[in-house]
Amino acid sequence: GCILNLIIFYLLRKARHDTLFRIHVFLDCHFIFVIFNPLIGQISKEIFDLLTMLASALCSSMFIFIPTLAGMQLMALTKPHWEPKKKFAIAFIHPIICTIVVVLSVPLLVPTSALDQEMERTARVKFDFDDDLLFYRYGGTMSRTDLNEGRHFLVALSGFIIFPYTTSHAEMVVLMILIFKHLRSFRSEIVSEKTAKLQNDFFIMQLMQV
Repeated sequence: GCILNLIIFYLLRKARHDTLFRIHVFLDCHFIFVIFNPLIGQISKEIFDLLTMLASALCSSMFIFIPTLAGMQLMALTKPHWEPKKKFAIAFIHPIICTIVVVLSVPLLVPTSALDQEMERTARVKFDFDDDLLFYRYGGTMSRTDLNEGRHFLVALSGFIIFPYTTSHAEMVVLMILIFKHLRSFRSEIVSEKTAKLQNDFFIMQLMQV
């Protein structure tokens, strides 16, 4: 799908050289992202809605699960007697909460028919699209909430980006501090040099992905 969209953008640029350089996501207080696809008009809009919501949720999952391994390592250092399934369950509490919030938020990216018409009009004017060009619009509005059943775009943004991003990275920072604290005394405990080195290497690897 991404490759097809890149091909479409390339063809659009060849046909109209200034199109790509004038594409913005915020237009007239609307957050709009457009989707071009050869299957538009052949597959129902509902399927594209589901795919858009799925793609948005997957984008959030890139940072939702970052603290999970750090939580597992901290429990391995501080609660070695706990059963693995207990550690696993605790480590995934926050990701599950974030996933629920994201799942409840991404449907807000699908505009109502009234807002969709407004977004189409705005996109065609701003992007200078031909009248016969078919594309789908997703996003939200911060000004015409009356067209979107009172839904403000910041609500969707907070749910599928701001909340999971900030809480996941805040949790990661706290876990890294706690892990570092325990690793300093880890070598003095009755563990092998190899185990201590593996824990330190794993800690460094997690720092690199933050």
